[in-house]
Order: sequence, then C-alpha cells, then structure tokens
Amino acid sequence: MVLRHPAARSDAARRILEPDPVPCAGGMGVVNNRSSRETSTRFEVTGGPSYRFVADMASLEAKGCMLAGQSGQAGHPHAFDQLKLWPAGEYHPLLLDGAAVAAATVATTRLSARG
Repeated sequence: MVLRHPAARSDAARRILEPDPVPCAGGMGVVNNRSSRETSTRFEVTGGPSYRFVADMASLEAKGCMLAGQSGQAGHPHAFDQLKLWPAGEYHPLLLDGAAVAAATVATTRLSARG
C-alpha cells in the first residue's frame, strides 16, 4: 500500500509527507476491500476504506483503526501511528466510558472562543 500526499511534489517533500510502502493484502470482492494498479515492480493499492470500526452493541466495547494515523501533521508522532495496524487487520480500543477515558488521557487541548 502506497500513500501519496498531494503536496509531495519533490523527493524531499515525499520523505516528510509520505510513509514507506506497506504490504497489504485484499481485493475487489473481499472484506479487506482494495483496488490496485500494476506498476513495473509491484501492484500498488490505489483505493479502499480509510477507517475501520467494530462495536459490540451489548457492551461499551468498540475498536477502530485509521488508515495512516490520528494526526495529519507531518512529523507528528501520530501521523502514521496506525499504519502497521491497518494491513494486519488490527485495531485499537475506542474508549466509551468516562472513567476509562480519564484513565487513558495523556494530554488535553482546550479551545475557547474569543470575543
């Protein structure tokens, strides 16, 4: 799987904005839906879902995975932190209980309106 950033127009920009290619199984008619194109050296994934979500409706348990990472900011620790989970079909927990969220919180950002 190759993720291409629209602003990566040079080799230097690609090194910052794009992760290394990741092997990723799948196809057009399966749950791990993918579309691809053939290049001179490999097949490249060109399309598919960007988020996976699984929830147990009988409990407060859910899990999910974004295609690349939580942050869209180049160089941020969370820019590509979920990239290895995606092709492996793995997920991270989505905390729905207030106490669980509070226990797992490592930082907060408070937004306020000026006026």
